[in-house]
Amino acid sequence: MKNKKTLALIILASSLIVIVGILLTFMLLSNKKIVVPDFSDKTIDDVETWISENKLEESAYDYIYEYNEEIEDDYIISQSINPGEALKDEKLIITVSDGKDPDYIVLIPDFNNKTHVEIEEWFIENLFTNYEFEYVQSDTIEKEKFVSLNVTDNNQARSALILVSISYGKEVPKVEIDMPDLKDYTKTNIQAWAKTNAITMTFKTQASNTIPEGKVISQNPTAGSKILTGSKATVTLSSGKGISAISFSGKTKEVAEAWIKENGLKSTYTDVYDGKIQSGLIISNSPSSGAIAQGSSVSFNISKGLVPVDNYTNKSKTEFDAYISKLNASYNKSAKIGVTVNNEESNLAEGTIISQIIAGKSISTTTMVAPGTTITIKIAVPKKISVVSKAGSSENDFKTYITNLGLTLGSKSERYDDNKSSGIIISNDVGTYSLKASINYVVSKGKYTVDLNSYVNKSYSELANQINNANAIGAGYSISKNEQYSDNISSGNIISCSLNGKAISCNVSKGPQVTVKNYVGIYKPCIVNYCEVDGLKITQQSIYNDTYETGIVIYQSIDANTKVDPQTAITLTISLGKKPEPTPTPTTIPAMCKVPTYKPLSIFNGQTYDQAVSNVTYAFSDFHIEIIKVEGDDNPDAFNGVIKSITPSDLSDQTIDCLTKFKIEIYSGQ
Repeated sequence: MKNKKTLALIILASSLIVIVGILLTFMLLSNKKIVVPDFSDKTIDDVETWISENKLEESAYDYIYEYNEEIEDDYIISQSINPGEALKDEKLIITVSDGKDPDYIVLIPDFNNKTHVEIEEWFIENLFTNYEFEYVQSDTIEKEKFVSLNVTDNNQARSALILVSISYGKEVPKVEIDMPDLKDYTKTNIQAWAKTNAITMTFKTQASNTIPEGKVISQNPTAGSKILTGSKATVTLSSGKGISAISFSGKTKEVAEAWIKENGLKSTYTDVYDGKIQSGLIISNSPSSGAIAQGSSVSFNISKGLVPVDNYTNKSKTEFDAYISKLNASYNKSAKIGVTVNNEESNLAEGTIISQIIAGKSISTTTMVAPGTTITIKIAVPKKISVVSKAGSSENDFKTYITNLGLTLGSKSERYDDNKSSGIIISNDVGTYSLKASINYVVSKGKYTVDLNSYVNKSYSELANQINNANAIGAGYSISKNEQYSDNISSGNIISCSLNGKAISCNVSKGPQVTVKNYVGIYKPCIVNYCEVDGLKITQQSIYNDTYETGIVIYQSIDANTKVDPQTAITLTISLGKKPEPTPTPTTIPAMCKVPTYKPLSIFNGQTYDQAVSNVTYAFSDFHIEIIKVEGDDNPDAFNGVIKSITPSDLSDQTIDCLTKFKIEIYSGQ
């Protein structure tokens, strides 16, 4: 019996040891740290292998697909947990390259003088997916060379439809041909056929569960129909087996991602506010119907729920504007919160928000609203203060009035006023103003007066300037002058002034007059025939005179001792002395020259027209000659360098007046 008890105790102890060992093993395994490796240069398959080996749950990781111009499709761009760090509560986010962006903007180069083949190679190399070629007639561009693009901006997305026009030469032949059955053609074969027949071919793609990828699903025109060379055709190619897209509206991201992985698709997720779909659920996805090719990307909009709007009462509008701008920029600009501003007079600082109203109610805390909601805010503006005219008040009373209103004195200007004493307000700004606004005003300088007697023998310009300055501030005077000569008052100074009402009239000195001196019998005052001497403008004229010697003044046009205006013109007559006896006119004997022999005329002919001209010029060098070129219709036989005539024709070998003129006609056949 004792042995049985001992055996039972041994069995129990052994069982406890086994249980403890199992628990310790479980605890050790549970506390095992999973270290995240470096996924640089790794593919998504490498990541999936690591996830499987470490038995990670789907909630512990997530994928984000992004286009990348540098990293190949399905290679890792980045990871949210640094290599070497342990995986804890934080979800591991793996960003995977979705290849190069089909909407990436690329600068299309200048294709001038490029061929169809060269242009197509460039589009393939730069990953354009939607380009087409058409053949057009061109009188100026050689066949197979570039003509034009359908776009004017050469910065285009890779997915943009680019239509390239290629020259078919001066005329595209319109020949009727049979449309072949393209079902067994490759895309390259189809393009070659289209190029040969100048067909503008458009390609479309469509998923198909029955037709292999790259093969023809349909064509238009159909096989066997007639088509003209130089026309257009469309071919739909299979993109491979398709997957039926479904709507995930109202479902979780996990459900969508499971479907994405199951069907070999890619996904992108965008968080946006939504007024109907609960936060965290899918609002919409694209595509959501039809067939999509395996490997395609599906985009999902994830609801962030209603938009939280904070209360900005008693804060500045500047702060509120910055907040709303940031809010509207968040989550793909989906908040779309509008703002209506109403101003309200208040003692609060200008620009302070008095109240914030949503759906007709003032809010005091953060409020959840649907995207697109309009918020009304009331903004404090200073209370308006009415200012009335204080014309007729003293300046001191006006200053007190403005200060008591809580306003400030603005600019002060002064004007003359016949009806208001000096220091009385003429006018001031009136209307409604904000607190501490500046109020401008005009003060009377009283009636303007001037002591005209004090300006006698002073500059008229000085008085005129004073009057004009006074008129600029309301004096209302006019001033005029009457110029006259004075022996006592300098030129430009006032002789006397009179006042009639506010009209001032002044007599102004032109200075003294000039007394004409007696010039007769003295030597002329001007070396030349005109000068300004003795305050006069003197003109001299000369005549022969038997009484007065040369240079002596005989007569003056204005009598001596006459008073005249300065710079008056006077004419003096000057003696040239006695008139000389006339000199006999000498007899002129003309110079005589020997005429060269010009019979026959051919003795002056030359090999060229220029040579003949040289011959006659030399022979008749003692005479005046006129050479006439005979050409065109006047030279039907095209003679060249031949003398036609010499006029006069009868003076050959004679001695005649050297001034005789000869006219010589010479044929030119050039």
